[in-house]
Formats: sequence, C-alpha cells, structure tokens
Amino acid sequence: MGCDLVGINTSPMIEENEYSTGLARENYEKLIEYILTKTQMKVLLIPHVVWNFSDDRKVLNELYKKYADTGRIYCIENQNCENLKGFISRCRFFLSVPERMQRLQRILVVFRL
Repeated sequence: MGCDLVGINTSPMIEENEYSTGLARENYEKLIEYILTKTQMKVLLIPHVVWNFSDDRKVLNELYKKYADTGRIYCIENQNCENLKGFISRCRFFLSVPERMQRLQRILVVFRL
C-alpha cells in the first residue's frame, strides 16, 4: 500500500445525528463506489473513536463487508494514535469529520427541530 490509498473515517455519531436518515451512509457508499470504479486507488477505513457508546469500527466494518470482495478495501482495527497517524500519512487523501464538526452537527440538529 503506497500513495494509491484514500483513507476514510466515519462515525456512528454522524449517522445518529444526521438530518435525513441514511444520507451519510449513502454518500459514503457512493464515494467508495466512485473510487473503486473510476480509479485504481484502494480504500483504507480508519477508526478514530473506539468507546463503548460510540465505536467507529461498527460503521467502518459494515462498509468493509459491503465492498470486501473487491479486494481494494481494507479496515484497520483499533490502534494507538501513533499507528493511526502512520496509516493516515500513507494516504493520498484522507476524509474525516473533525470532532468540532461533529459537535457543530449536533448543535445544528437541535436547531432544526
């Protein structure tokens, strides 16, 4: 695995707080499908939050299982922050939602009610 990697992180928190149910997952799936059909790049799913009440691996493993048969998607298990940063540094692109954006999204959801 070299620079032909796209790193992706998503979170159950995003799906739990989205404005339109299923929209976040649908967009992640469309992104992965685009990468797999239109490029030669591989997808690396990287967890960030691994807590009892919010575990990125749940969503990432579901995405992995959906595309595993392509042979071009990988899912990293829980690692320390130094190892995770090492994986991220090997990616040409990395897509994630910063913690501040997750907090902002929760606030926006409250205001939309």
